[in-house]
Amino acid sequence: MVKKATKYPTNEAVNDENPFFDVRMTKSYVDGHFMWIPKKFSREHLNNYNGISTLQVGKDNPIKMNIRYNDNTEKSTMGGGWKLFSQNYNLEIDDSCNFEMTQRQPPSFIATINRARKGPSPKNLQGSSCDNNNSKRRDIGGTSRSRPRVHFDEGYRGRSSSRDNNIDVRKCNFKGTSSNRRAIADSKGRNVMKHDTFELTVNSSLYPYVPNAFLHRHKECWGKFVELKVDEKSWSVKVKYYPGGSKLSVGWTEFKEECKLEIGDRCRFKLIDEKKFVFEVSFERN
Repeated sequence: MVKKATKYPTNEAVNDENPFFDVRMTKSYVDGHFMWIPKKFSREHLNNYNGISTLQVGKDNPIKMNIRYNDNTEKSTMGGGWKLFSQNYNLEIDDSCNFEMTQRQPPSFIATINRARKGPSPKNLQGSSCDNNNSKRRDIGGTSRSRPRVHFDEGYRGRSSSRDNNIDVRKCNFKGTSSNRRAIADSKGRNVMKHDTFELTVNSSLYPYVPNAFLHRHKECWGKFVELKVDEKSWSVKVKYYPGGSKLSVGWTEFKEECKLEIGDRCRFKLIDEKKFVFEVSFERN
């Protein structure tokens, strides 16, 4: 799925207009040395570009890639460092990768990896107040046999597929990274727990995705400001709806900073007033 961009940042910052595309990993992508970029994205956003780009997961060091445009297929390939990327993050068949373009020239991408489900879904979280600055934070160490930790965009929904909701958590040790982080994968049952509840995990993107399954049940929120409430404090945040993946946009940064949210922290949103769009928010600190 491709979202058309109307503006690109000139640095590494991201905004709610960044284009993205999704690719489900096949055997050739997992074992090979390059990946095809969808035709529509190649034509609209790469403009026959041939040269160096970067691909990054979370705050890990970016990996250099070679982008090459193929005139015959009208599609671009991402190669050069692709094999290294696949090995570092131990990609497997049916893993789904979301690539968000954060810079146009030279192209830079942030990757979000959703693992194909192979086990039970994670345990339910327990909420905590944003004023709890002493929340215990911990890293979950991996083993030499574990898969790499990846950052997940929990609200994002890609191409329609019966497999898209089958995601699970995998632990790992990053190759060449200085620290390990915890990752929680996207799943319909996990993110949209009830009619009035959804969850997301804070990642490196400026604006987080909201599960479209939730917004399809609450269409009145589309394009509107909603109220996020934590204890006695509240913030106004705008919901931007896109068919491929909706986001919390204007006002989210202030909410994130004042609640001292960090990458890996998990948020639960419960709609407590459907007329005024008021959400009660609780956290699980990473």
